[in-house]
Amino acid sequence: MENYMISLLDNHKIFIKEGRRYFFIKVESIKYIMSSNYHAEVYTKSGKKHIVRITMSDLIATLSTKNFLRVNRSAIINVDEMKEIISEGQGDFSIIMNDNTNYVLSKNYKKSFFKSLGIRS
Repeated sequence: MENYMISLLDNHKIFIKEGRRYFFIKVESIKYIMSSNYHAEVYTKSGKKHIVRITMSDLIATLSTKNFLRVNRSAIINVDEMKEIISEGQGDFSIIMNDNTNYVLSKNYKKSFFKSLGIRS
């Protein structure tokens, strides 16, 4: 089954084709996105998971909103769903989401992450 993302519609919805079904997902309903091999898993607030054949770089570019930030090679988060950032010491940070999902903020994305939030690390 070929899965792919078509586009961002009017900056408020993404259009995803999964098999023979087409989904229109409100961008603000996305909690986070995880990389899985050659696919991205898009998790929504309603608990649904959509599998999309797209790179994480292309996906973050398609979302084109400052509400979505890449935190490591495998994860993009919706900052509106972020509960807290925890300093783990020695420059390491963890991000806790509202549903208590935990992500490691990698050193490669730390500077741009904090800059996007207006936080000095």
